[in-house]
Order: sequence, then structure tokens, then C-alpha cells
Amino acid sequence: MPIALAVKCSLLLVFCCVLQSQGRQLNARLTGKVADGNGKPLEGITVVLQPDNRRALTNASGEFNIGKLFEGTYPIVVNAAGFEPYESEIHVKNGINSISIMLKPDSNPRKKVNI
Repeated sequence: MPIALAVKCSLLLVFCCVLQSQGRQLNARLTGKVADGNGKPLEGITVVLQPDNRRALTNASGEFNIGKLFEGTYPIVVNAAGFEPYESEIHVKNGINSISIMLKPDSNPRKKVNI
């Protein structure tokens, strides 16, 4: 009898996990473009979605693409040399979501050091 009870409990646990996962599917995608204050696309900029550090690099057109996301709200962080850090939150829904990010020039530029 204990084995039959263990099997029933295991099947119930698997069934509950399957039901819970039905609501959370990796059907969301975030696309976007990163540009400077003049609208010029920025290439090679890293866009990070927190908390799980999902990253993408911008291409020559300043575009990026992060796929296979759960629907939800994510902090988004963009850091680039010569620009102020960009931090915001974005709500991602199932399907394709788009964002445009305009980076502001760094108001406190670092001094260059010649060696």
C-alpha cells in the first residue's frame, strides 16, 4: 500500500506542475533600438534584462533582440562608454514587444589618461 500511495502522490505532483507551467510559457520577445541623443544608432551596446542577466548586443543599426522570455516585468539596463547609464522597467507580454532607448551623453566625462 505505501508504494501505491507514493505513486499516486508522485502523479499528483507531476500533474500540478504541468498545470502550473501552462500559464508560464516562453512566448515573449523583446526587440528594440538604441540610439544617441541625435538619433544615431549605436552599435555594440549591451542591453541587459534583470534579474536573470539576459543579454543582447546591438547591431550596426542599433537593433537588439532578446527572445524566449516569460511574460512579466523586467528591469532593463544599458551601459555604454561616453553615455549616462540607462535603467528602466519594461512589461513584456506574450508576442513581440518593442522599445526605443535614447542614451544621453555622459554629463561627467572621465578624464583621459595617457600612458
